[in-house]
Amino acid sequence: MFTFTSRALPAVIVAALMSLASSPALAQLRQHVRLQELTPLPEEAFSPLDGQRQDNQFGGSVVIRNGLAFIGMPAAMTTGQVAVFTQRTTGWVRTATIFASDKTTDDGFGQAISFRDGLLVVGSSRAAYVYKQINGVWRERQKIVPPAADRVDTFSGLKHEAGVLAIAARAAGNIGLRDSVYVFEQDANGRFVRSARLIPSTDSRAGFGSSIDMTSRIIVIGSFAGSAYVFGRNSSGKWVQRQKLLAPSRTNAGDGYGRVVAVDNHMILVAAPEAPSDDDNSGQVHVFLPGATQYVEAFKLPLPGGRGFGNVMALSDKYIAVGAPSVPFTEDNPPGSVTTYLREGSSVRPLGFFEDSGPRTARVPISIGIANNLLLVGSPFDESCSHWDESCEHTGINIGEANLVRLNQFKP
Repeated sequence: MFTFTSRALPAVIVAALMSLASSPALAQLRQHVRLQELTPLPEEAFSPLDGQRQDNQFGGSVVIRNGLAFIGMPAAMTTGQVAVFTQRTTGWVRTATIFASDKTTDDGFGQAISFRDGLLVVGSSRAAYVYKQINGVWRERQKIVPPAADRVDTFSGLKHEAGVLAIAARAAGNIGLRDSVYVFEQDANGRFVRSARLIPSTDSRAGFGSSIDMTSRIIVIGSFAGSAYVFGRNSSGKWVQRQKLLAPSRTNAGDGYGRVVAVDNHMILVAAPEAPSDDDNSGQVHVFLPGATQYVEAFKLPLPGGRGFGNVMALSDKYIAVGAPSVPFTEDNPPGSVTTYLREGSSVRPLGFFEDSGPRTARVPISIGIANNLLLVGSPFDESCSHWDESCEHTGINIGEANLVRLNQFKP
């Protein structure tokens, strides 16, 4: 059920291992209650150019915090948009739509979202935009673009926390060889100013920045190279690499280890979505906790079933959510699901699961956000026909959705 890597583990890690050993059987997990389904506006499913039904990828990225939910739809209206939902006493209602001031076709605006401290940062393929709500209106305050001299092709993932913004960048003409992560910090006027460009201390920089998460003290960065990295400030305030996270038990570099990461409150999750498990499924999530001088792998989350376990993750305070897209959807491959865990200090126990599927179709979880006892699951791809049902014909048009799930309630 779990592995560990040190002969002299700290007491908190030993307690975590004991907690997992006594966890209830995964077959006994109950399904969380779906609170509400959030969907795009009718016009967002049609092209403004020819009026034809088109992809919008609603739910490609999601964030939920402080009674607000932001849902990216990077293909909507050909340029991409972000839908804003606000929590009311009667439910969550659509209150705003955000788009880039210089929007352009195929920009992918909304492919990444981060919301902290009243600031919303939205990523597109060529820039990151900073918004703040002023007198009830979301206003663009800053546009961030990569320096031309760096030959960056596109921006991708991003995250910000405590006045620090990290943005992943792909290098033009050198795919996988010069990927990096920019760090911007707020100045006295609240504008983000570039302070560093992070690269790993290895020859391979393939997919560096495939996933980014952070706390007020560290930035954790995923990659396609079979490793994840922890960066922190040195005594001079400069961002430096603190640790390279490797799973000692990992033997196959193609298992996706390090591609997806999450961090919060002194716990780091590193996924290996293609790693083989003890059954016909796949995927592992390695849990790192603080040791004497660095983070130490303490255990792996129990695998509930579903291929691609760890393809998407979220960690916030006491809740952990891990998605298993299970693509393709076949008779022997169950539909996508999200498994949740409850963290109690350094111990973790399985909590429940959420699955948005019917007898012939399934939604694939692609993005996840957690706030208090609420889980927001983004599924940008339309209901996928099961491969064994010839009577079901998928249109090829992806009209997404996002589901709000209450983590402390379960179906009877």
